[in-house]
Amino acid sequence: MTAATWLKVVAVSIMAAVLYLSYQQHDLFPSRVERLPPFDLTTLDGDSFTDQDLEGPVTVLNFFATWCGPCNAEMPMLQRFADHHAEEGLRVVALSAGGDDRLRLRKFAARHRLTIPIVLEGEHLLEAVGVSMLPTTVVVDSTGRVAHVFVGLVTQKRLEAVVTPLLAPNTPTRSG
Repeated sequence: MTAATWLKVVAVSIMAAVLYLSYQQHDLFPSRVERLPPFDLTTLDGDSFTDQDLEGPVTVLNFFATWCGPCNAEMPMLQRFADHHAEEGLRVVALSAGGDDRLRLRKFAARHRLTIPIVLEGEHLLEAVGVSMLPTTVVVDSTGRVAHVFVGLVTQKRLEAVVTPLLAPNTPTRSG
């Protein structure tokens, strides 16, 4: 085997391992952080998104990048999840953590038909969670406490298992 062929085999093996790990679901529970540090970020639409916005509704924060394969794979599910639980007060927010510019983020949002807010420059907040892998999904309860962190591709079933119990006490009572 020539050196060039050997290097190709090693490169492909490394890429396969990275992809495999990216698609694996790793749970971190309890979370490494109880609360996120104070932050003041801007959405793609120019709105403010701060740490104070985390108190009240249960919030799912998804850290992603447009170039991340697993991020692209899970984004449609996150939009459906947000739509399904909107009446229960759930908020889903996508935080760009891959250095993407506004134009690329707008194209990403259009391609995935996203109506969930996209927050710019979420890298520093992801670092505060203590994770550097994308995608990462952080579930924040109604008091602003980090309830769960999913590292890697998250499934709807796993997200439901964590979020649904947090929503139950917040669901308005319907009188008949």
